Amino acid sequence: MPTSDYTKNLLAAELETTLADTAVIHMHTGDPGTAGTANVLTPGDGYAHLTGVAMSVTGAVMSNVDQETLGTRTGGGNVTLTHFSIWNAAETQLIAYAALTSPVAYNVSASPPYFPAGNLTVTVSDAA
Repeated sequence: MPTSDYTKNLLAAELETTLADTAVIHMHTGDPGTAGTANVLTPGDGYAHLTGVAMSVTGAVMSNVDQETLGTRTGGGNVTLTHFSIWNAAETQLIAYAALTSPVAYNVSASPPYFPAGNLTVTVSDAA
């Protein structure tokens, strides 16, 4: 059954309240899959999941409010980031995932990648 605009607005407001300064972003080196756990970059060697991320929600679009910067990679080899996933603060519930606009190199000892406000954006489509 399609969702009314009123219900969508209520859900968007609830989601924005839930994600205000509490979202956790996981970076991925490939498609995360529907569970959000495939190809996840494991914390360590200077990398940590981004925590306390504020996400704005407008209709079906979620995006980061502030610039988010990864830590300097200290080991583990060079990787290419292709996707990200958004989790609740406890990292127990996948909220959404998407491909990055373009792949991002995350190399050992190089300046760490950063994502300007609005760069981590997901459009959530209606379920069939």
